[in-house]
Amino acid sequence: MQKRYSLSQEDLKQHFELEETILLPALAGSTFDIHLISRLKEEHAFIRSMVAKAASSLSSKDDIIAFHTLLDAHIRFEEKIFFPQAEEVLTEEKLNKIGQALEEDLTKNCLQYPVKFWE
Repeated sequence: MQKRYSLSQEDLKQHFELEETILLPALAGSTFDIHLISRLKEEHAFIRSMVAKAASSLSSKDDIIAFHTLLDAHIRFEEKIFFPQAEEVLTEEKLNKIGQALEEDLTKNCLQYPVKFWE
């Protein structure tokens, strides 16, 4: 269980870092809704705090359910709202650069997951 938790924690950290260092800078200066960017950052911060709390103490069943619910809602927000709108405002050139950056670091992104549970 601890190994699975460590892998999940590292996966989340890497996923958030990729979004924050590759995708968000690409959106800077575009017509993308700033409120969606704020929501993404706030959710990342809250999820990080929940992970840190879980790492420092035993989590109750309620904590685990709350974390799962939040993470699921965050994934749905990204897949159904954030990413489609980003694709609308980013040029094909920027989208290609983002794709290349993700491909360059295949070990640090969820594209390598065997099951795409968010689809």
